[in-house]
Amino acid sequence: MKDNLLSELSGIYGRVPAPPEHLDVRTNWSDCSFAGGAATLTSYTLMCLEGAGAYSFPALGAFLSSEGSHPVIIHLDYELVLPSRYTPCEEILDLGYSVLQLSRDGLLPCGRQNYNGTRKIKQARGAMRPGSLALYAYGIMRAVDMLYKTEHVDRDRIYVIGQGELGEAALLAAALDGRIRGVSVSGLSGISSSESGLWCRGYLGNEDECERIARLSKFIAPRRALVCFSEGDVPFGEVGALADIEGLTIYHRKGGSYLSRYEWQLTCREMAKSGKRAVPC
Repeated sequence: MKDNLLSELSGIYGRVPAPPEHLDVRTNWSDCSFAGGAATLTSYTLMCLEGAGAYSFPALGAFLSSEGSHPVIIHLDYELVLPSRYTPCEEILDLGYSVLQLSRDGLLPCGRQNYNGTRKIKQARGAMRPGSLALYAYGIMRAVDMLYKTEHVDRDRIYVIGQGELGEAALLAAALDGRIRGVSVSGLSGISSSESGLWCRGYLGNEDECERIARLSKFIAPRRALVCFSEGDVPFGEVGALADIEGLTIYHRKGGSYLSRYEWQLTCREMAKSGKRAVPC
């Protein structure tokens, strides 16, 4: 089944690189007074080693200080800062979730001459060469590797959130990695094959966004998937066709593409239903 999954998805996203031979996590600094002492804010560098080569990317974690193991939300964002304009971190902590933040530029720095982050991965040539979405998903999966080695993490409750093209990368990571128990995405409309580098070179883009969402969601099911469409979103395809996919909830929201504080609360409640039948919002 896994081989069939990888084959089907590789025609769109390219071949997702294999896990590194070794993963080291370096702690750069920690602040134990974050959120009034409710959590410890820590800067990490994830260092992936394979053969004679190595590559790394940053992460920022806010882990609850209270006793016991806690669920964790991995947020793939456009910036690396907590709290950010898109991540109401203290409210998420109040809901009982720790947060691990990854950034687009940390995983895949801009500029053709910048070969830091996952750009340093040896890439296959030809049509199956991984696009940016595959490399973002790869970074998410390495963050899950890190969480499996981190104390006070509930391994059965690791979730991923993303927006726009980062949201589709979050769906891809959840489809490939069963350790991710749920995923919440927004702003998926308007993503096309014409956007440079997102897809593998052999992808012609002859399908709509809802078909891609449906394919990924079926691989994720029965784990949770929450897809939010904003008022201004005009997705290509039939959103109604997604209604019967097990574990998938479609939420039509007001306002812009990014989640409000209320919708973060909704996301946390939806992720808590992991394994249960979806109820449309």
